[in-house]
Amino acid sequence: MGTVCFIVFFCIGLVVAVLGIVLGWAVYPVIVDDNIIKTVVLEEGSEAYERWEEVPFPLDFKVYIFNITNKDEVIAGKKPNLTEIGPYVYKQYRKKFDISLEDGIWTYHQQQKFVFDEKKSGELLETDEVDILNVPLNAILQVAESKGLLDTVNKDLDEIFLGETDIVIRTQVKNLLFEGIKFCEKGRPLVICLAIRNLPIKTLRKGDDNSLYISMFNHKNTKPDGKYEVFDGKDNIEDLGRIAKWEGSSTLKIWSGDDSTCNMINGTDSTIYAPRVYKNKDIFIYNSDICRSVRTRFEKKVFYQGIKGFRYVASEETLEAPSVENGTMCFCLNQTIGITQPNGCLKKGAMELYPCFDSHVVLSYPHFLDADEEYQSGVNGLSPDKDLHRIFLDIEPNTGTPLRGGKRVQFNMFIRKLENVVTTDHLTTLLMPFMWIDEGVELPDEFIDFLNTSLLDILLVLAIVKWVLVGVGGTVAIVFIMVLLFKKKSDDIKSV
Repeated sequence: MGTVCFIVFFCIGLVVAVLGIVLGWAVYPVIVDDNIIKTVVLEEGSEAYERWEEVPFPLDFKVYIFNITNKDEVIAGKKPNLTEIGPYVYKQYRKKFDISLEDGIWTYHQQQKFVFDEKKSGELLETDEVDILNVPLNAILQVAESKGLLDTVNKDLDEIFLGETDIVIRTQVKNLLFEGIKFCEKGRPLVICLAIRNLPIKTLRKGDDNSLYISMFNHKNTKPDGKYEVFDGKDNIEDLGRIAKWEGSSTLKIWSGDDSTCNMINGTDSTIYAPRVYKNKDIFIYNSDICRSVRTRFEKKVFYQGIKGFRYVASEETLEAPSVENGTMCFCLNQTIGITQPNGCLKKGAMELYPCFDSHVVLSYPHFLDADEEYQSGVNGLSPDKDLHRIFLDIEPNTGTPLRGGKRVQFNMFIRKLENVVTTDHLTTLLMPFMWIDEGVELPDEFIDFLNTSLLDILLVLAIVKWVLVGVGGTVAIVFIMVLLFKKKSDDIKSV
């Protein structure tokens, strides 16, 4: 009778352990997965849709300015001494409009709005004056050179730029960023200013009095960044938010080769990511500001306010020097003159943005992180740091919720001698940084609480139940095996 009881208890323990294994590794994952899909899929009226339609909290848009402390020496051809000033922090609001759904594809435009955050900016003010690269002068001169208009512009240079014809200009921060640095006052001189006004420069705008202005981000504050068409995720959850088309096309028409990898539109617009994130699967983000998709790769596990996340960082090849070997020659357009490889392509760590900005702006990581030594050594005052200056994304792997991230890029222009332009006669050719930005997100406390209560706490409970069942069942089975063996041994001893 005792032996029968032992066998019964052993079987019960074994069944409980097996039940824990089946529930924990077969049943629970399916239930949780279905719940996640229902929670994140883009369906009008759902909480996920509302958060997607309008990001429910402002992002931090941080701007760092490179102030030039030796203006006269730079004009005379010496190396610039730079001092970083910042961050000037702006609240960045994002809202989608003109939204429609057809055959599992959401179509929309997205508007951004920037509001200066005095509290987070501390003692810094938008009215601070800085000595920086004369972006309007340098941009117009180099565009004019590429279009055969340099001599025409040069004749009226002083009138066009209101006497500000040095390569370094003193201006207020708000003018560089949003309000614009003025030139061609009241549209004069008429002929050349009319020609400049018709140039398709993204950062150029016309004022009410026909004066012209160049600023880095006014266009982001006043115009949507294109028409998006993205998957709703119902047919395939891994397609959630993935861009099917931008501006009516599934590929870009910007870089060389219509079917090149450079023109591929991959990933989402960074406001949404698919759930079920795996370490061996890269995450792509399309950024219309730089007219390309960026590949990010898993780096390590992280914790943000107690929530486990995966950290992804921009892949090493993002700003590699264009080459046939790495398949990135399509990013080399030979439209930006400066310090280049023998084939005319920019060196490592720099990317020409002319086809995107219609101006000879060069993109890099902040402080020339991972850039060619010739770019780094051209100026004084930089301190590249991977923790501060690389692009990263921390993401909760079950739901695809972004926990924290930073899109960090630097804007630069080559300065160099231009033929017959006296103001550039003594310049040394170098890549001049003038600002960098950190477009960051940190999930607020209320959304951390929502994430915990809606899913992660459930996952924790299920994990505990799973291991309790396995542990208790396994322990019961093992204990009764041991008792049975002990009893058998005792019986053998008695029989002797």
